[in-house]
Amino acid sequence: MKNIILKKFFLGPLIMLFTFCGSAFADMRAEFQAGFVSGDPEITFAGVSEDLDVDNGINLGGNLWFDGVVSDNLSFGLSVNRTTQADFSESASVTFLGVTLGGTLDIEHDIDAVMFNVMFRDNSAGKKMRPYVGGGIGFANVDAEATLTATITVNGQAFTGVGTTSDDDTNFAAQFMGGVDFEITENVYVGANLGYFMTEADLFGAEVDFDSFRGNLVLGVKF
Repeated sequence: MKNIILKKFFLGPLIMLFTFCGSAFADMRAEFQAGFVSGDPEITFAGVSEDLDVDNGINLGGNLWFDGVVSDNLSFGLSVNRTTQADFSESASVTFLGVTLGGTLDIEHDIDAVMFNVMFRDNSAGKKMRPYVGGGIGFANVDAEATLTATITVNGQAFTGVGTTSDDDTNFAAQFMGGVDFEITENVYVGANLGYFMTEADLFGAEVDFDSFRGNLVLGVKF
């Protein structure tokens, strides 16, 4: 139900806005970006907070930009991003009366985000290098899967059990970014950027804050 409400009241006006921009402004760009994401989520459960030590993940995304909106150096854009492979793993073992009980908890999470962005970019004619800074708001869906593996060892013989569960949540998100583009031809450019992304989710009965740094390489085409 939350996903339907967000899409109805957020995506609808965005589609109308970008349809208008596409017909009113000629300077339009499309980008593909790939890079990394880094940052340990903060989990709060029963009033206790702790950071989860997760691996660095992969970030993939696409952007659609409209340049020269309102002013020459102001751009509006719509972006979609997916971060994945930022995994958490923790193991523990205890021995009592000759019986060893061991366990491993693995959590994998993916984040899919749709963002509306505003950017100040040097769009002057004839430039080869175009720095920019901006930010955006939107919503993100976090999908997490937890796997618990328990092993009981008695007299050298091991018995193993595995349990898996999943949960997901959609919430509002925000981001800030800055970078630079380098023109290769009149219509093709490459670039690099850094950004800070923020969202939160209710997962497995706990509140989780996902604040992360992202770095990307960009390939763009101007229409």
